[in-house]
Amino acid sequence: RPLRTVARLLLWLLIAAGALRLVAWLILHQAILPHIEQWRSPIEARASRALGVPVRIGGIAVRTDGWLADVELRDVALLDAGQRPALQLPRVLATISARTLLSLHMNFEQLRIESPQLELRRDRAGRVFVAELDITEANDGRVLDWFLRQRDVGVSGGSLRWTDESRAVAPLSFSDVQFRARNGLVEHEVQ
Repeated sequence: RPLRTVARLLLWLLIAAGALRLVAWLILHQAILPHIEQWRSPIEARASRALGVPVRIGGIAVRTDGWLADVELRDVALLDAGQRPALQLPRVLATISARTLLSLHMNFEQLRIESPQLELRRDRAGRVFVAELDITEANDGRVLDWFLRQRDVGVSGGSLRWTDESRAVAPLSFSDVQFRARNGLVEHEVQ
């Protein structure tokens, strides 16, 4: 008898979880995605809070395929303290699902960044700047925490310039940078 009660409880919990996921999917595909342009300001605000710097998005488009939705962001800019673009991303493709929507964080199934041009610099004091945004202290590790919550992150066709002012060496430049990180529950894989 106790085993039957536990089995019933587990069955109801599974049904409730499935119903919650279905409701999240319906909200995503019926209320949010068809009106994605109206959500640009809240998306910018949420991204700004998550990254600790102002974020501006030039354009948003959506493609849906079953449980997944691809949100394409064009001309994404992270702004510096003077509200000037410090980092510009021409195209970002984020795949979201009902599961990622239920996480209540800005998480994605996949995140693809195409053709970013990135300047990294370490000053004499050891602070690290990404496109003149100080990532050493400004965000208290929020960017790394956010990155490690993403399931699959990829960068293609990027260029990278590393300047290390703490050492007297010439800057390093890389082109056609390809990067992929997969984050699981207990392990992280980087290619």
